Amino acid sequence: MKKLLLGTVALLAFNAAVIITQMSCKKEANAETPVTGTTLRQLDIVLYINYVKTGPGTTASEIWICKLDGSNKHKINVTLPPNIVVGDEASLTPDGQTVVFSTYEMSGTSGKDGGIYTCKTDGTNAKKIVDGNTDGNYVTVQGAY
Repeated sequence: MKKLLLGTVALLAFNAAVIITQMSCKKEANAETPVTGTTLRQLDIVLYINYVKTGPGTTASEIWICKLDGSNKHKINVTLPPNIVVGDEASLTPDGQTVVFSTYEMSGTSGKDGGIYTCKTDGTNAKKIVDGNTDGNYVTVQGAY
C-alpha cells in the first residue's frame, strides 16, 4: 500500500511539473510596437522616377511623389550643381521626409557618376552625401533606413 501511495505521489509531482512547464512555454510572439515614428506602410507614399524625352534619343530623369491612391502627384524640384542631373534611382527614408537619390555628372554626351544626394520631399536642402566614383564604376541607391 505504501508503494502504491508513493507511486501516486511521484506521478502527481511529475504531472504537475509537466503542466507548469507547458504553462511557462506559451506559443505566441508579441512584437514591440514603436511608441513614436511612422513606417512607410503607414505613410502610403510612392516615390518614382519619371523619364522625360528631352530630344531625339535623349531623356532626363525627374523625381516624383504621390499618395498610394495616385492623388497629390507632384514633381520634386531639386536644385543641383551645374552639370549634375538626377540619376535612375531614388528612395525615401522611413519617416517619409527625405529623398535619397543617385546623380550623374554630364560632360558632353557621356554621363559620369555624380554621387548620392539627399533632399527634403519639397526639394529643398539638397546635400551630397556620397562622392561619385572616378574609376568608371557607379554608386547606387538600394534603400535608405
